[in-house]
Amino acid sequence: MSLKKKLLRLGAIALVANLALSAAAGIFLVDATLKVQRIPLGQHSPAYVAAQDHYRARIENVATTAADGAPLLGWFVPGSGPDTILLIHGFGDNREGVSGAFALLFLKHGYSVLMPDMRAHGQSGGQLATFGVLEAGDIRAWVTWLRQRQLRDGRAGGCIDGLGVSMGAGILLNSLPAEGRFCAAVAESSYASFRQIAYDRLGQRFGELGPIIGETIGRALVDCGFLYARLRYGVDLEKASPENAVAHERVPILLIHGLADDNIPPYHALMIARNNPRITLWRPAGVGHGSSITDVPEQYEQRVFSFLDSVQPAQRPATIAGAAGGGGVHAAAPAN
Repeated sequence: MSLKKKLLRLGAIALVANLALSAAAGIFLVDATLKVQRIPLGQHSPAYVAAQDHYRARIENVATTAADGAPLLGWFVPGSGPDTILLIHGFGDNREGVSGAFALLFLKHGYSVLMPDMRAHGQSGGQLATFGVLEAGDIRAWVTWLRQRQLRDGRAGGCIDGLGVSMGAGILLNSLPAEGRFCAAVAESSYASFRQIAYDRLGQRFGELGPIIGETIGRALVDCGFLYARLRYGVDLEKASPENAVAHERVPILLIHGLADDNIPPYHALMIARNNPRITLWRPAGVGHGSSITDVPEQYEQRVFSFLDSVQPAQRPATIAGAAGGGGVHAAAPAN
């Protein structure tokens, strides 16, 4: 056999081996990522204790149903004003992840607060986390539930805003094109797309070269994983793309991404914002992944509520001074 033929044969063997390894690795990573290890709810969430002690608020167990029949469960806390915030937790977490500082801040400002478990998380149904593909419909179901609740409570003129962190931010942004009832959206530490964050994860050990290595050496692995997700589960992960979802979105968006985020690189925020000049971008220095509310709490409160107050201000309640002990809600009841 000539040297040329030997080289061609070795090249073909190497190509087949690479494809086989990419397919196997892609399948493993997709299953490991979409099938989430659930974290059970604790007995006393921060929101329950603080809402009971300081806001005389009642945390209610609430539920709705996804389009595919999956039960969706969460907590709802009535506030003293007309507006409502839907808080969306991150990957591998549950509603308790947003039940502390986030929920309490919005209760302070008079908002009602909805804290759902995303599908495949907490107590909600669903076998797979799809990073915004199916969850976009789940958000729509929750907004419908909130509209009905507002009508029941006599708050039909109030706004519904959304706030998500990490995966929750990506889910919120991905839901906006199909859900036109949000007044405004606040998204912190979102991925630009599931594909882009997959490239980052594959190359994260290589520093600044990580995305390039992920997009070149890791491309076959990601492509195989995406193909497997479509064939095995009927989930098109290409649709998990906040960047594409909000490119022409008219709902006001505040996009937050700390410059010290070592989980989702800050350039993801630039990718999301680059095609939509209506997006307000805040990139606080020294802030890590989804932690601006604790790293720079005063700046966070000022930025978020200045943004929300600028959206349809006629529908916004005045900031409630000394909201601790504020009324409009009734006796507390255990939520677990």
